[in-house]
Order: sequence, then structure tokens, then C-alpha cells
Amino acid sequence: MKRTLFLTLFSFLVLLGKSWAFEILVIQSGEALPYELTRRAFTERLQLCLPTQGIKAIAENSIQSHTMTKGGNRSTVLQIIEEQHPDLVVAIGKKALQMAALGSSPVVYLLVPNAQSILPVGHQATGVTLEHDGGSEFSAILKILPNLKKVGVVYDPKRTETLILRTVAARPDLTFILRPIKTSKEVAAQLETLKNKIDLLWMVPDITAVSPQTEQSYYSFSLEQQIPLFSFSTRHLSHGATLATVIDWKEIGEKGAELALQILAGVPVADVHPVQPDNVQIKINTTTAQKINLHYIPSPR
Repeated sequence: MKRTLFLTLFSFLVLLGKSWAFEILVIQSGEALPYELTRRAFTERLQLCLPTQGIKAIAENSIQSHTMTKGGNRSTVLQIIEEQHPDLVVAIGKKALQMAALGSSPVVYLLVPNAQSILPVGHQATGVTLEHDGGSEFSAILKILPNLKKVGVVYDPKRTETLILRTVAARPDLTFILRPIKTSKEVAAQLETLKNKIDLLWMVPDITAVSPQTEQSYYSFSLEQQIPLFSFSTRHLSHGATLATVIDWKEIGEKGAELALQILAGVPVADVHPVQPDNVQIKINTTTAQKINLHYIPSPR
């Protein structure tokens, strides 16, 4: 609370010294409710903290929102980025970040798994990561599964090696059995090598390892081996995952606004480091848990 209050006051005082209004472009990857909730939280926090206009400005601060459609309005969004050169682009979702990365404006990304794999080298971007440090995620899981010892994970080192190594270093109390791959075609075969060797299978935000073409292999493995499947997204729970990290859309939007305030206050983007959500919550698919005869400690309500 103190950190947020200090940041808000600091940004407000610095921004009061500006003599022009800000132009901020918010791009959503689609109309899905998580994108919408995150955008609302971001906009509300930013508008609360920004002065309504610069001291000498005639126009008020401009926050434009554009939602990408399946039909494709990519050219329109790209034209706005190139012609208006907004002071800041906020990208909500993977497709939005891919579009924002084509421009030269600073970017704050939200709801983008493994965002660094999308951004070109040297791009001015920061954001709220979906990946918690491994210590916090598995601390939450161990409260539910206190007997957990061995965790298996299939991953592409080019995409998620940093996440994997950071997690392994943070959890010396757990044994991680790693299966690196280069292509999605290797997933099924690598899962076979994990049979009878692990207590939990971890799906990481890695588009090589976890894709529409490979997801079923994870669900089948979990059922056949009678072990829980832990995913980075609650979307997978309805398909067969046992556990998933719960995303607090409001928290992510508000943290994104705090990053935006720093950039608009003149802090170089390179000095505005990505942040992660503070709260780690795990959701359980009780139906799947019953199917695999999983004994767990229910989370307190």
C-alpha cells in the first residue's frame, strides 16, 4: 500500500510539470472478458492518478481503445501506431503485443504468457508477467499437496528456460525432471519418458510445448498415470487439468497502470522492470481430482 501511494504521488507531481496532454493507445487482442476486465482496471487506475490535462494543454489526455477482431483490423491499428506515435501503447494479450511491437512507442503488456519471446531485441517494453516466481507458485501447491516431491515438465529452452531454471533454483525441496524439446512433435514422446517417475506434471506457458495440437497428450497422461496436471491457465481446467493458477485481472490492470505512470513520468523503459502479481491462488478441478483419486487439502475459503 505504501509503495503504491508513493508511486502515485511521485508520478502525479512529475506529470504536473508537463505542458501537454498524453496520448495512450490500448489494444485488446479480442473481446474476451479477461481482456475487458483488465482494460477497465488499467484505465480506471490510470485516470485516477493522471492529472486531467497538462498545465498549458488545451486537450485532455487521450486514452484510445481498439479491439482486434477475427476479421482483421490489424492495418487500422498499425496505421494509428505509425501515424499518431502515441506516448504509450498498452497491449492486452498476445496478438495485441505482436502488433504493438511493430511500432516505436513504449509498450506496457498485460495478459501475455512469456512476453519476452514475442518482443524483438531491444524493444521498449515492460509489463506484468503471468509467470510467478517458482517459489510462490509451488508454495501454494504444497499447501494443497503436501506430499509432492517430483515434478515433470516438457519445455522449449529457447522459450522458457529462464522460467524453468529460476523455478528449480527457488525450490530445492522439489525434484524437477526436465524434458527439453525443439518442436511440438516431440511432446508425446517426452511425456512417455516421464511415466512412473513424477508426482505432478507441470504445463508451462510455452507455445512449443503447450499448444492446441499437444494439449490432449497432457490430459491423457494425467488420467493414465493418475497424477495431477498443473497448468498456468484456468482455461485448461475444463479440458482435463487438475490445478491451475488463478489470474486476478484487476490486480494485473492496476499494476500495469503503475508501470505506465512511471514511463509517462519520464522514467526510461529499460529502468521500468516487469513485475508479477502479488497474490498466488490455485484453483482445483474437483471432478478431475476425483477421476485420478487425488488426495489433497482443500484451500481455505
